Amino acid sequence: MKNKTIAYFFGLCCVTDILSNTFGISILHSIAKPLLMPSLMLLLVMETGPVKDKRFLLMLLGLFFGWLGDVLLMFETMQPIFFILGLVGFLIGHLFYIFYFRQIASVITLTKKGNLFFILPVAIYVVGLLYLLFPSWERLKFQ
Repeated sequence: MKNKTIAYFFGLCCVTDILSNTFGISILHSIAKPLLMPSLMLLLVMETGPVKDKRFLLMLLGLFFGWLGDVLLMFETMQPIFFILGLVGFLIGHLFYIFYFRQIASVITLTKKGNLFFILPVAIYVVGLLYLLFPSWERLKFQ
């Protein structure tokens, strides 16, 4: 890793955000949350160098719109439109992620025998999450 300072700063922001949510310290959350994605984007740029191709730009745009969604959702209690705008930010960000992963699909394939092992933890996680959420599905439906 070329720039450990940015990596430590990102880690500090992550821990601060998690702890601030856990203990209900909203001022720390308001500071740490908006710093997460920009520090991750900076770390990505510092580790990979300047923009070399459109794949790299797709990832940066995905991170940017994810950050925009995070920040807009922080203001949803002020105006309900911020909730919708935040979701739109996440949607656009995820579209950029999809475009990015489609670009690198030829490089990474999950069909190789060795890579199939990595699907198992994700499948276990999904089944476990659905099992935990199943009793609450009725309450999750719109009224």
